[in-house]
Amino acid sequence: MFDYNLLLTGITLLLCIVLFWRSILLRKRLGERSNFLHMQNAKCKEINQLLESNENLHSDGEDFLAALRLAEAQMEPQNPRTHFVPKPKETHPPERYIYAKKMHQSGIQKEEIASSLGMSGNEISQILKLANLCHNVEDKQDLQGSLRAA
Repeated sequence: MFDYNLLLTGITLLLCIVLFWRSILLRKRLGERSNFLHMQNAKCKEINQLLESNENLHSDGEDFLAALRLAEAQMEPQNPRTHFVPKPKETHPPERYIYAKKMHQSGIQKEEIASSLGMSGNEISQILKLANLCHNVEDKQDLQGSLRAA
């Protein structure tokens, strides 16, 4: 005969374990958000202090750096808050697009690439233009990053 009390005890134990694990995860997330709120509160206090010190600035521009810090502090709350939004998975282009780019870089003509990959010539042209645009954007971002570091 099947013992329903044992089954009920097992299910209850499993449910308790799942609830315990969920509570641990929620406490961790709560701690992260609490830390984030403390940081934001500290930034707000810093902004208030800068605003109070800004009242003492002269209009002739003596304290340009203080005004600049004030402007940066005022812009900080407007930055996007993506800490709690899950990041999208990184996507990669299809392999044949990568092959088309590599074949073109090695000097193969567009028509030959199209015939070997079973694609149209226009599609190959578009892929190469998009790859060139992406490369230019990455170069600009690298340049901006190096300028910010300097």
